Amino acid sequence: MDRPRVIFIPVLSLIALFLALPVSGRVKKVDCEISLTQLHGRTSYPLPEWFFRGKAPRPSPVDRFDRSQVKGWVEAQPADARFIFDFAQTHLTRITQKEFETELYKNFKQFLAKRDGKKPLLFLLPSDARTKSQTWVAALLREKFPEQMKDAHFLTYGSADSPISKHQALLTSGRYEIVFADDALYSGTQAATTEELISILISTVPVSVVAPFSTTKARDRLAAKANVTFYTSQLIPSVEELVAANPLPNSLTEKQRVNFYKILRADQSLTYFDHKKPDAMSLPRPVGDGMVFFTLPNGVLEECPLEPNHPLFPTAPVHQRVPLFREINPPYK
Repeated sequence: MDRPRVIFIPVLSLIALFLALPVSGRVKKVDCEISLTQLHGRTSYPLPEWFFRGKAPRPSPVDRFDRSQVKGWVEAQPADARFIFDFAQTHLTRITQKEFETELYKNFKQFLAKRDGKKPLLFLLPSDARTKSQTWVAALLREKFPEQMKDAHFLTYGSADSPISKHQALLTSGRYEIVFADDALYSGTQAATTEELISILISTVPVSVVAPFSTTKARDRLAAKANVTFYTSQLIPSVEELVAANPLPNSLTEKQRVNFYKILRADQSLTYFDHKKPDAMSLPRPVGDGMVFFTLPNGVLEECPLEPNHPLFPTAPVHQRVPLFREINPPYK
């Protein structure tokens, strides 16, 4: 399969960096076929080796959520708050690797069917591309669609020496079809160091967003600020949307409702993947970290101290967190 062609800016700085490396640390052109006239952006983190091999790494197809721990986790909570944690575990949803790839490839085919095909693709990658899901998704697409991806370009942006503003002329030149591809859009902020990116592209440059799973909030946030066409298969329901479809009991007190949304924020979701557990901005931290709570005198829930004699809650019950999720190591890290 043809290798992707990339170009770092400025060229002289890249050459100086390359020459400063020991021979064993250099990436040979014969291995990766990197053309300095075809790459865009500059990053202190090179693209990973597997990106060039045409075979993206996959996670182990094992559910990382340990259902055997759930009963003990729920029962460790205050009795009048257990409904919160039961709601969480009931609506927690796994997206398998097979499901993820099926939807990703379907969405990319939809994108390919609509593009004019005259301009080369330009994929946007964050500066720390070696450890980001966008790079992994691009590698999956290179593997599945080698012919359509052989002339794709990749722009790394966001580092101190390669801010997105530096590439405004490139992005607005009209020479490329700009693509932002990722596994999922949760809050819309990832596609938003892209807040900066959006400020450059704002309603002037069409951007195709290929992400098989997305929250309504993320789509609305991006659509409000940029000229975006979405290629998305499924919406990830937020806690608020889950509650709308599965109303909380009318018998709950006001304090119980306050505690519910303290533990499960309305704009967060309860969806996870084989390849990663979403961060605490997307998946409620009490769920992701298996936190156990006690009730303060005012009725508000607070996490149990992990060690005795806590300076703020010296009489609070001590309880270790429950390992609901087995360790998930993203294949791109």
